Amino acid sequence: MNILFLLSQIEVTGAETYVQALANNFTAQGNNVFIASDTFSKKVNAKIFSVNLHQRDFNTRRANIEKVREIIRANNIDIVHANSRASSWVGHYACKKEKVPMVVSIHGLSSVRLSKKLVPALGDKTIAVAEYLKEVTMRDYNVSKDDIELIRNGLDFSDCISKSKGKPVEVFNNENDYLLTYIGRATGPKKNIVLALVKEIIPSVKKKVSNLKFLLLCTSLTDEIIDEVKNQNREQGEDYILIDEHRNDVFVSLNQSDLVIAAGRSAIESVILNKPVIYWGESIYGGLLKKDSINNALSSNFGDCFEVKKVSPSLVSKDIISAINKNVKADENVKKKIENEFDSNLNSEKVFSLYKEVIWDINKKIFEQPLPILLYHRVTEGDVEGSKVGIYITKQKFEEQLQHLQKNNFRTITFFDIKNAIEGTKLLSEKNIILTFDDGYEDNYTIAFPLLKKFGATAVIYLVTGIESNFWDKKKDEPDATLLNKNQIAEMFEYGIEFGAHTLSHANLTEVTKEQILKEIYNSKIHIEKELQLPVISFAYPYGECNEMVKNAVKSLGFAFGVATDSGPLYILKDLFQIRRQIIFSHTSLFQFRKKISKWYPAYKKFKSKKK
Repeated sequence: MNILFLLSQIEVTGAETYVQALANNFTAQGNNVFIASDTFSKKVNAKIFSVNLHQRDFNTRRANIEKVREIIRANNIDIVHANSRASSWVGHYACKKEKVPMVVSIHGLSSVRLSKKLVPALGDKTIAVAEYLKEVTMRDYNVSKDDIELIRNGLDFSDCISKSKGKPVEVFNNENDYLLTYIGRATGPKKNIVLALVKEIIPSVKKKVSNLKFLLLCTSLTDEIIDEVKNQNREQGEDYILIDEHRNDVFVSLNQSDLVIAAGRSAIESVILNKPVIYWGESIYGGLLKKDSINNALSSNFGDCFEVKKVSPSLVSKDIISAINKNVKADENVKKKIENEFDSNLNSEKVFSLYKEVIWDINKKIFEQPLPILLYHRVTEGDVEGSKVGIYITKQKFEEQLQHLQKNNFRTITFFDIKNAIEGTKLLSEKNIILTFDDGYEDNYTIAFPLLKKFGATAVIYLVTGIESNFWDKKKDEPDATLLNKNQIAEMFEYGIEFGAHTLSHANLTEVTKEQILKEIYNSKIHIEKELQLPVISFAYPYGECNEMVKNAVKSLGFAFGVATDSGPLYILKDLFQIRRQIIFSHTSLFQFRKKISKWYPAYKKFKSKKK
């Protein structure tokens, strides 16, 4: 799956860490991840594009929409995942234009303005990271419960713990100090929390706890906050309010703490490092995190999202002093709950399952229409002298056909794409087509392959594996033609050509014994998998002939698809082991080609042939 994350931010946020965890998890599973953001500082296995998504003026937003559209097209993006209001607005319009689904994660509260009512930009599915966020989103934007999921931010616990064990460059306390730490932003609504702590709360606690040291583990401290820190230290005659300047890894600094004040993701990380936590966020103050308060903390994302409630600084001071005097330690029940709720692998799996659900909702509508699948054999420089059947096409005609497909926005796909589309990991376009080649002639490499590359197209080639040339055509007096060799096949596969099985000897499987059926099918599959070291999921019946015994043999031997010619249902999902194809002959004109790739043609052909 090709996944694009959108994130608008100009400083490190919990949303960035969330994207980092998802991205690294998804790439470890073999997916391709791309990130478009103003800034992205975390280490991540993804290609990053710099896009000023936080800027909201009309011209910049219009330009951002076009940039995101370019990223989607250039990287064949299957799904977009936006993680902020500004990025979801841009993603909404870009995805509509490119017909790509979008998922939106809501990490915090935002005001409900008329523009949001008119364009909610909540994607095909919405993820809320806390119960209260889910509740207000459903209420304020009339979102159905079927369109929004509660999936918490995943956290890589082992990474958090590993980083905390690093050697500190700066030590903020000694054995006689009690280190209280505030971790979080110092901008926006949280600026007022930091100012309240520095101006009033911490000085009052210091009067009761003489060995107190207070660490600000923040980014973007304002001059007002820095001046107030200097003022309080001057009045106390001691530098007891400290500013972390990130000479340590953030987890190394956090690990020195005896008690932590935090919200959101920082509260989770603190618990994982076995620190007692007082949770205080943009919306509410929750006090000491304990077994009986954990559910409320989860619902509000540890204070960051809830109906805003004022808190008395004296209450905070009292709670801090009480926690210090009682020498509180981390609550094991709280830690177990958080480990269950925020497991990175489990929550990433939930997000990925949601992606697949969204993609499948689109794909199943596409599968309700006939899928054009063409059958070629040879591609030659000119007409083949002595050919009576005409199962070839000239280079000139093939190029004309590829040009027509490109001009009319057809996307060539393979049966691996079909398999992934059914599983929800590959987004189909509205104009898909499969180009198949039976038998595996050498000219598929020497003539067809350069043209496929020229037009950015792919194909599926079915190999007859037990021989080197088309001896089965002798009875029709067809000219000899050499088949592909191992090196040619390897090069084509590396480019993106799928290879399937087509028996050992091109036998008509409806005219041989069951034992011969199994031998022809199984040995051709094994040859491709073992000798050529290629995966095989589809099989083409020689002459397009099959019956239930043959189809069952193909299914039982591990294939996912069986392709015929002009037999089988109109819609591919109706029978994955008797898939229709339209044959391209030497006499097929461009006009006839255009008919064969139209959606109505399979029904016409089926009616005319009277085949099931």
